[in-house]
Amino acid sequence: MSTPLSKPTGPAEPTPAPAESAVPELPAGGCQVCGSLPALRTTLRSHQGLVVIMRTCKNRATLCRDCGFALYREMTARTLYQGWWGLASFFYTPVVLVLNLVQRIRLGRLAPPAGGVRPSVNPGRPLLRRVEALGVLLPFAIVGAFGYLYEGSPASAEVGSCVHNKGNELFPDVVVVDCYSDEADYRVAERHDSGHDHCDLTRYAEYSETGRSGFTLCLTPLGEEAP
Repeated sequence: MSTPLSKPTGPAEPTPAPAESAVPELPAGGCQVCGSLPALRTTLRSHQGLVVIMRTCKNRATLCRDCGFALYREMTARTLYQGWWGLASFFYTPVVLVLNLVQRIRLGRLAPPAGGVRPSVNPGRPLLRRVEALGVLLPFAIVGAFGYLYEGSPASAEVGSCVHNKGNELFPDVVVVDCYSDEADYRVAERHDSGHDHCDLTRYAEYSETGRSGFTLCLTPLGEEAP
């Protein structure tokens, strides 16, 4: 009994791939993120101070109100705690914050987004409810710290000020103190704005610092002042 011949089979035909859903096109003039209208061409910035250098990032985009608020809050929050760390950055950061605020006001005048082909970005918590907002206190803390340090520095001493030497004659460590303090040792009789000037050592003790901000203090021991 013969076995029936099987029909020859060729290579299997490829299964057609499922059609991909078309990516909706963003309408012209709409938000570059979600496509909503109305939208505004805006530039937002973030600034970072790196002690001796600084870095500023710009983001230019056409955004609806919600997507714009999200970007504004993110970039401004970053600036509030990263922007103050450097001499130039200390003065440039307020400029960035004001420029961002101007764009925030412009975005706030837009109507709520509508007609988007994608979800708009959630703006998240308002800026003042974020922990980064505490960064606005940093400049006051920095100025206060420098003011406190300078207040006791001998560089701040004027004629009539009193000082205390926490060191010794060979290695002086002079600080300005209240003249009614028990620590007051000397009163400043003369001040010269050069670290290379000299006092009359027959009348005064001398303290000087050299450099660009050098100075010399001629000191009279308290209790030995001329009447």
